[in-house]
Amino acid sequence: MASAGRSVPFVSTPRARELVDLAEAAAEPGAPDRERLEAKLRDSIDELVATLEQHLTSDPATALRLTAALGWLWQEIGRVDEGRRLTEQAIARSSGSPTPAFARSLLAAAELAFRQGDQAAAEQNSRRAIDAGEAAGDAGAVGLAYVHLARVAYRRGDAVLIEEHARRALEVGGADVGARRGGLHMLGWAAHTRGDLEGARRRFEESLAFREALGDRYGVAVESANLGDLAVDEGDLGEGARRLGDALVVARELRSTYLVLNLLPSLAIVAARAAEDEACARLVGATEALFEASGLIPDPGPWRTVAAEAVTRLGERFESLRAEGATLDEAAATNLGLRVAHSVADADPRPTYHAAERESNSR
Repeated sequence: MASAGRSVPFVSTPRARELVDLAEAAAEPGAPDRERLEAKLRDSIDELVATLEQHLTSDPATALRLTAALGWLWQEIGRVDEGRRLTEQAIARSSGSPTPAFARSLLAAAELAFRQGDQAAAEQNSRRAIDAGEAAGDAGAVGLAYVHLARVAYRRGDAVLIEEHARRALEVGGADVGARRGGLHMLGWAAHTRGDLEGARRRFEESLAFREALGDRYGVAVESANLGDLAVDEGDLGEGARRLGDALVVARELRSTYLVLNLLPSLAIVAARAAEDEACARLVGATEALFEASGLIPDPGPWRTVAAEAVTRLGERFESLRAEGATLDEAAATNLGLRVAHSVADADPRPTYHAAERESNSR
């Protein structure tokens, strides 16, 4: 929730500098000890908000550096409305000089707009970030902007444009870890969008290997979950449930509201496919309520369509169960998702696709 109604601490100049350095260190996807840095940021969130609000007028350059580094955090803690407001204010009050901080603040604004379904603002800010990044000599920012444009194309269902932007991100991003990580990820979605599930699997596996090499536990969970969704699409509920359940455990451990919320719809699909209809209805209700509270919108997916299978079987009971789900908090919804994952996985004792593949390759 926003900081309104709480006393806002005054942040001294030395402490503000510490927070800026911490935010910038934690923003690097391959940063050593990133999870510890993220935990420190979470514990300092009220100070971060206060620092931003103090510096919007007194030192816009410092406010810009903070918003450039914090775009991801607002999503993880479910305070997207607040983060987007502060980011856009920092951009508006800056000098507009094409610095790396300006380019990356535009990237943060683009991503937060995208996560709220504002496609026009996401595209506009991404294109502004390309111009600013090129002028500032920040190849990584330019690459990340093309990743964001690929995401916009994904929401539009344009496989050709997803592919074009993702490849451009890899070409211009240089050594930037975030640009490469995002480009590989979106190549997987390009294949998926054009209906090439086997190609999507290969690309997601390549992306997964890159994230594993980084030691990026969060990123590994994201890509493993995508492979879980593919398994479910192909009818392998056991494989899908195992992958999605493992990813949800990581999301809970990392306190990632964003990742938890994006796994719940996938597990609603698993529940519907496994005829665990009551759980499906509750997960649908929880998903809708928790997304609304966070300021996020769900990624595209068939979960509402698939849930119709449960509606058909449950009849009028679906709505009452959905209402029950809407009362669940994030922890309770996570526990329900894990129960579904474990139940479906336990009902299918076959080894996962990867376990079987490793055994085959070791012979």
